[in-house]
Amino acid sequence: MPGMVCVHGDGEPAFRQWVELWVKRGYAAIAMDLSGRDGSGNRLATGGPEQDHQAKFSTTSDWKDMWTYQAIAAVVRANSLLRHISTVDPSRIGISGISWGAI
Repeated sequence: MPGMVCVHGDGEPAFRQWVELWVKRGYAAIAMDLSGRDGSGNRLATGGPEQDHQAKFSTTSDWKDMWTYQAIAAVVRANSLLRHISTVDPSRIGISGISWGAI
């Protein structure tokens, strides 16, 4: 089956409904929370930087501490996870993003 990586916008959590929409269309789908929170909205100890202006646009922070770097790394990991599911065709994986998830 094909796969889809769903990337949410700024300050939003991962959208379960968005994943369910793609699954109903016959895809394996994944969404990650780029704000470093669990399914209940609680901040994770290892959740990475906040989604604030400083974390996105700082010119003095180490680039690995920037939100954009961490968000891209999470999307790459999600793609990798899908590629390693035996029922997913790795040549048919897409990405769909909204707002900051589309940059």
